[in-house]
Amino acid sequence: MRLSPWLPLLPVSLALQLPFQLPFLRPSSSPDSPTVSSAPQPKRIAIVGAGPAGSSAAFFFSRAARQAGEDVEIVVFEKEGRVGGRTTTVQPYDDPELEPVEFGASIFVDANKNMMKAAKAFNLTLREDEPEALEGEDSVGIWDGKEFVFESSNWSWWNTAKMVWRYGVRAPLRARSLTKSAVSSFLSLYSPAFLAANAPAGHPAALLAQLNFTDLVAQDALGYLVGNGVDRRFAEEVVEAATRVNYGTDLGVIHAVGALVSLAGSGGTQIKGGNWQVFEKMVEHSNATVHYNTTVLAVSALPVSPPKYTLTTTTTSSALSAASSTFDAVFLALPPHSLPSLPASALAPPKTPYIPLHVTLFTTSSPHYAYPPPSSSSSHPPSMVLTSHEALRAGKLEARLPFNSVNYLRKIERERRDEWVVKVFSEGEMSLQDLEGFVGVGKVGWVKRRLFYAYPRLVTNPEFAPFELDENLYYPSAFEPFISTMDTQTLAARNVVGLLAEKWGWGGWGDGCSPEAEETETEGKEEGSGEEVWTWLC
Repeated sequence: MRLSPWLPLLPVSLALQLPFQLPFLRPSSSPDSPTVSSAPQPKRIAIVGAGPAGSSAAFFFSRAARQAGEDVEIVVFEKEGRVGGRTTTVQPYDDPELEPVEFGASIFVDANKNMMKAAKAFNLTLREDEPEALEGEDSVGIWDGKEFVFESSNWSWWNTAKMVWRYGVRAPLRARSLTKSAVSSFLSLYSPAFLAANAPAGHPAALLAQLNFTDLVAQDALGYLVGNGVDRRFAEEVVEAATRVNYGTDLGVIHAVGALVSLAGSGGTQIKGGNWQVFEKMVEHSNATVHYNTTVLAVSALPVSPPKYTLTTTTTSSALSAASSTFDAVFLALPPHSLPSLPASALAPPKTPYIPLHVTLFTTSSPHYAYPPPSSSSSHPPSMVLTSHEALRAGKLEARLPFNSVNYLRKIERERRDEWVVKVFSEGEMSLQDLEGFVGVGKVGWVKRRLFYAYPRLVTNPEFAPFELDENLYYPSAFEPFISTMDTQTLAARNVVGLLAEKWGWGGWGDGCSPEAEETETEGKEEGSGEEVWTWLC
């Protein structure tokens, strides 16, 4: 749920395993003893959850096995009837003739290399983030509950002038520099040289150290920004607007990395028809067996070495029983509050709180807001309204703002009349009266609401779980308290696949992302097949 096109001064582009059996202590075959096949059995992997992390884990693992010349069986268990997790779409009025609207994770940016690469690999169409908005200028404003403290427009020179007038020259430039530096470090995760020099991380703290982010997650964003020369007003108004829309968190609470990632959201795009298609394609190309509408209740370890795991699920069909006998490894691609019961020997992840985010989509016959009211210098309110709690901190408000953001997304035509689709992020549920407060009484049509526990609270000095909770029991969500996006979930999944592949002697962590390996992978592959631009790592 990344939305921050409002900051014109801060653009950021942004081996082979040979299985064997010990020849000694093996009984010789005879007419009285059955012959046992010595053929190696494929490794069996269970993945719990088919969101971005689980889907990409299936994809990367299938590629790692292929590169190592190994056979694997991948079984995915998903509690819902679809792939994608928090990436989901709806169609206004449930009308199949209308283009789907992103309900969950909305956009990704240039710095999200895996999402960008997947769009190309799977021949998916990119579109700009909701191009049809309000009549008139497509603009963004920051509302503090009393007034618009900043408004942008289509004129970049005028945006620059207004920003310099309110915040000075240094604040935007300094924030841009800090953001660019952080994004540069983050982009190391896609670098063949970085992967060759650094083994898969066993713990998120090790990965933070590799990226030089340890100090950043130990500091709150406000203190970090002000301490590094960013004007306090700019931080509390502009940067907080970004952290509230991206992570539902005020600036004084979120860690510095969370704020800098929020600022790196310019140039947002999405997949036409829904971002979930990336993850559906990943599962499809992994050749995994998927069991939908199946909740995993417990993971149990058998008393053998190496470990084997069994799963207890809510589904008891014969097909599922055959698929869920035993597994050599389990990937838990779930947030901590959704984890099944684990073996007693497993480490319990910290109970990281996730933020309840109410997302409301509705249609309206009004081409512009009634609230917040337009400023004296504007004939219409901005098409996107972001928020800051600066007025609350100053004692001008008695309570927190009822919404984090409100955004006119696009115009639709229904029954020969124009309507506009509007999206609201809020801490509490939006009633019909609340929605009419934005656009006017009697002007709300279709309404769709959903509560997401979309991301963890990105607090300073977060407590991390290791990526491996027990032998061959992996937890890619250990990465989430550092940063939470669709793309970072794919990176976490790739890391845990790397850990298991290294343990099983498959190799390929450094070699698999070399330019030579990638060139070999792309030879003779048809564009759009999902085969032409992927080694298992990059």
